[in-house]
Amino acid sequence: MNEDSKTDHHPRKLTIAIDGPAGAGKSTIASRLARKLGYVNLESGAMYRALALKAIERDLSFDDEGPLLKLAQDSRIQLEPVIGGNRTLLDGRDVSSRIRERDVTEAASRASVHPRVREWMVARQQEIGAGGGVIMEGRDIGTKVFPDADLKVFLDADPVVREQRRMEQQKIKGGVAASLAADLRERDRRDRTRALELLDTLTSEGIYLPLALAFLSTQFRMALAAREAGLKSSQQVQAHFTRLGVPMWGSRADQVWQTVAKFGKPQLERAMKLISEADRGLRDARPDDRVVMEQFLLKLTA
Repeated sequence: MNEDSKTDHHPRKLTIAIDGPAGAGKSTIASRLARKLGYVNLESGAMYRALALKAIERDLSFDDEGPLLKLAQDSRIQLEPVIGGNRTLLDGRDVSSRIRERDVTEAASRASVHPRVREWMVARQQEIGAGGGVIMEGRDIGTKVFPDADLKVFLDADPVVREQRRMEQQKIKGGVAASLAADLRERDRRDRTRALELLDTLTSEGIYLPLALAFLSTQFRMALAAREAGLKSSQQVQAHFTRLGVPMWGSRADQVWQTVAKFGKPQLERAMKLISEADRGLRDARPDDRVVMEQFLLKLTA
């Protein structure tokens, strides 16, 4: 036992990253967990909303990255822990309630697509979270903000559940509710587009590769079983696997059905063979993980 362990009786505080789409319950989980552990709950979404609010007040376009970045650099965004959550301060002004309104939420999503704005935000978030004892939820937290987090969680929920949760939170219905559902679906589309950027992380960090291959293997096996069963829609996929004792979210059934629609039986069988070969390549002599995954992806998409 070294001298440090003898004298330091305080356990090291962890950094916990929670990722997931809008309406999945990230904020609720992060807030409760932070209170339970006595940690700081860092809401990345609140920071983007604060920037979006300032852009709205300045009548800036959300299509122009340069002015948004300059606005961010000239802003002071702070998160102060309070009972029941955080207080968000924008240039010293409490905007905690205003940033939860729908126009700001929509604007924040548009602001967050700009790479340089995200880079600036990530730098600020890393500064706030330095030293541990933090729980941070949002987008790309476990891959870009805190890639070395002690615990990484990806929280998801069925799209219908997420839409209903958002409607209940904002107490809306009718035509406004339908518009909100459309907004969530558009945000999901943007998230899927941005998710492609994670491929570089996936192929360069060996810790993710076995998990990625396991996911792909399951995906293709389910798709092959769905094709052999003659299933014709994501609803049939969900019902089929639920009857077999493998319940799944509607979003997962959508993924499986999209794979069925994209690949024929020979392609699915070939894909599973390629996954097996890539898995063996990763376990053998530990070659460059990136090379193994790039070869696999090139073969899969050939």
